[in-house]
Amino acid sequence: NNVNIASAEEVAKTCDYIFLGVKPQVLRSLCYELEGIFSSRTDRFVIVSMAAGINLLDLKDMCGGNYPIIRIMPNMPVAVGEGMILYTVNDFVSKEDIDGFSESMKFAGLLDRIDEDKIDAASCVSGCGPAFVFMFCEALADGAVECGLPRDKAMLYAAQTLAGSATMLMQTGEHPGKLKD
Repeated sequence: NNVNIASAEEVAKTCDYIFLGVKPQVLRSLCYELEGIFSSRTDRFVIVSMAAGINLLDLKDMCGGNYPIIRIMPNMPVAVGEGMILYTVNDFVSKEDIDGFSESMKFAGLLDRIDEDKIDAASCVSGCGPAFVFMFCEALADGAVECGLPRDKAMLYAAQTLAGSATMLMQTGEHPGKLKD
């Protein structure tokens, strides 16, 4: 992996895809700092925002122009290449932009394009879901430890059971209720 460290200004001046990975309350001031750089560029670039709750229209206004914008909501498992990355795009994003974005994100996990009016609800599932999975795994392992199993074994068995069950659900396409029964 070829990773370079640069300032926000340098990224805004030179990158094809500019990822805005800041908290929503910081986004407006960051965009204000970069607005002049965006407007001075003559080449094509795409702004990618992962600021929760900031819609495409507000992002357009914050960035100061009719730029291609992709709004994403990744979840925590992207750190291990098994994330769920939801995304939506504005009208200025081309198929080529989406292809380049998808190629750059392919090692982070599964990408799924969704209408913007559904991205917040979908983020509740994929964004909050890992916490519930971790709580369930912890409870499953705690129960096994209480029954005498060593903690390392209990965690391994619980985690593999969750991973295997999720894989089975996705590969079979069966309804979870049917698999449960």
